[in-house]
Amino acid sequence: SDPFAATYRIARSADVLIQSTPRVGLGAGLQTGISALAKLVKGMALGHLTTQYERLPANYSAAGATPRPRDEVRDTVIAILESARAELQGVSDADLAQFRSRVLNPTSGTGIDLRNTIDAMLARYYLFDGQYANALAAAARVSPTSLSLLQYPSPSANPIWSYGLSLRYVGARKEFFTEAQAGDQRPNFWAIRSNATGAAGVPDSVFDFRSYGGTRSDPYPLYLPDEMKLIRAEAHARSGNLPEARRLINEVRTQGRNATTGVCTIPAGATEPLAGLPPLTDAQLATQGRVLAQILKERRYELFGQGVRWEDLRRLRAFTAERPSIEFLPFPQSECDRNPNAGC
Repeated sequence: SDPFAATYRIARSADVLIQSTPRVGLGAGLQTGISALAKLVKGMALGHLTTQYERLPANYSAAGATPRPRDEVRDTVIAILESARAELQGVSDADLAQFRSRVLNPTSGTGIDLRNTIDAMLARYYLFDGQYANALAAAARVSPTSLSLLQYPSPSANPIWSYGLSLRYVGARKEFFTEAQAGDQRPNFWAIRSNATGAAGVPDSVFDFRSYGGTRSDPYPLYLPDEMKLIRAEAHARSGNLPEARRLINEVRTQGRNATTGVCTIPAGATEPLAGLPPLTDAQLATQGRVLAQILKERRYELFGQGVRWEDLRRLRAFTAERPSIEFLPFPQSECDRNPNAGC
C-alpha cells in the first residue's frame, strides 16, 4: 500500500500549502517560493505515480475518484509544474532570499535548487509524455553545474541508507556490475560489495549503496545533471538529429577520461557518476535504433536508484531484450475496498 497511499499523502500535504500560503500574510517572495515548491513536490509525487500505475486518480479531493489513464494524469503533472515555473518567472533571486534561508535552509551550502529542479522535472515528464520539443527546451534551461539535494540532518536518516545498509532490505544487484562495459567507473560510484557478505541472509550477489546512500546523513539528488544531456539526446534522436544525439551520448560517456592519453581520473568527492569511457563511433551508433538502445544503457548507469528505470524499460522496450518483471503495480486492497470506482 505504501507506494500508493504515501505518495498521495505527499500530494495532499502540498495542496494544503498551495491553498493556505496566500492567507497568512507572507512577503511576496516567501509566499511565491513556498507555493512553487509545493507545486514542484505535488508534481513530482503524481508524476512518480504515473510510472507505477497504469491508471490512477488525478482528482483525489473527494472519495470515490475514478482512476484516469496515466498519460492523462501526466498531462496534469506537466500543467502543475508549468504553473510552478510561471509563478517564479517574475520573481528575482533576491526576492527569494528569505524563502531560501527560512524554508530551504541548506545545511551544507547545497540544497534544493527550485528553478532548475522545476525545469528538470518538466524535461523528465515531457520526455515520458512524448513531447520531445518541450523536453528539449526544458532540459536546455537546466544548469549543467547545478545540484539539487534533499538533506537529511540528524535525527532524520537517508531512506536509501535506512532500507539498504541499516535494515538490509535492498541492495544493488551483481548484474549491475557484470553487465557494465569494461572500464566503466559508474558502478563503483553507486555501490560497493557488501561488507556483510557471508552474514545470515546476505547473499554474495548483493552490493551496498555508496554515493548518496552510503551513510545515514547522505543527501539525495532530485535529479542529476547528466539526465538532462540524455533527455536532450533522446529528443534529438526521436526527431532524426542523430549527430547531436551521438555527441551528447559521448559527452556523457567520456567524462573523467583524458582525450589525449585515454587515462581515466575520477576526482575525489565527485558529486555525479563519471564513466571515463572512450567515445563511440558513428558506425557504432549508425541508426536511430542503436542510438536509443545506447541511451537506455547510459541511463541505467547514470541514473541508478533515481526511480526512472522502470519507465525507461517500458518507453524504450523496442530497443532492448530487457523487460520489467511486472508492467505496473496493482491498486492496494484498501483502495479497492474503499473506492467503488477503482475498478479492481
